[in-house]
Amino acid sequence: MDSPLSNPRSHTSPSTHTGPGETVLRTALGNDGYATLRRHRRLTDTALGPLAELLWTTAQEADRLHAELRYYARNTCDHARHVPAHANQTETVPLGFLQHTSRAIDVNATRYAQQMNQLNQVIEAYKLALLAA
Repeated sequence: MDSPLSNPRSHTSPSTHTGPGETVLRTALGNDGYATLRRHRRLTDTALGPLAELLWTTAQEADRLHAELRYYARNTCDHARHVPAHANQTETVPLGFLQHTSRAIDVNATRYAQQMNQLNQVIEAYKLALLAA
């Protein structure tokens, strides 16, 4: 019998409203595997339950970090739009704002990249646990 993970591309495209973490899950697992993951999150008598929960929360955190990066990008664009073309930027947009935003984006981008890497590792562990089950 085929595993729900044997054909990950057999699913329909994920919703455009999902974040990259959930999109990676849906792509890696397919619809059947994604539904199986949701069922496994309720298991308490095997290692699949906590592993499925870890996979779910890892994807959720990736989505949260992605949303935060989008927020900083929108905020920076909004501030930059209000700078007149002829004005000295340091007069109109405080340099401190730009430095803070740049640092926040760097930190969040690094954390997001780490989270996506961790998500890929947890997906692989989950797939191996499914094969062993």
